[in-house]
Amino acid sequence: WMPVVLIGSLAKRDRLMERLDRLVQYAVGKKIKPWVAVAIAVVVLLIKVFMQAVLNIYSNLDSFFVLPLLYGTVSLSRGIYKRCHRITKTLSLLGQCSLYMWLTHSVLNYAPIQNVLYRLRLPLLILGAALLVMLPVGYGLQKLEQFLKTAVQKLWKADIRPHNTQQNEKV
Repeated sequence: WMPVVLIGSLAKRDRLMERLDRLVQYAVGKKIKPWVAVAIAVVVLLIKVFMQAVLNIYSNLDSFFVLPLLYGTVSLSRGIYKRCHRITKTLSLLGQCSLYMWLTHSVLNYAPIQNVLYRLRLPLLILGAALLVMLPVGYGLQKLEQFLKTAVQKLWKADIRPHNTQQNEKV
């Protein structure tokens, strides 16, 4: 799964989804764009199913499929949830914290709170409880990352390197 995570991180950093969205809109127009996005996701899913079911290829090709599938899914959800602001904000928050939630879930869910989560027995309740536990952790780590990035940028801008006065006097 690490290649998929890395590709997702690079896509976020370089804004690949926004670029692909503008490219598709430029190529087919604004009205047809959602249909093209859904078609892209469906074609990618069909290729993956065909490779596994017919060709018997089970290699980890998810890293090649993740961006077009994600683009189609995100475009579809944007179209559906465009009118419902609360759902959009919730999904956006989950998307911003998802990497940290995924990276820390095994440490927290398998050691200290696994017994508590699995007492709920129903998968949807377990998922909901795990999200309630992991969301604050992911949000906190995301805020910590933002703080550290800003602090490092301020340090670089402040030019805190010591000045060598002897070299300056010679010049």
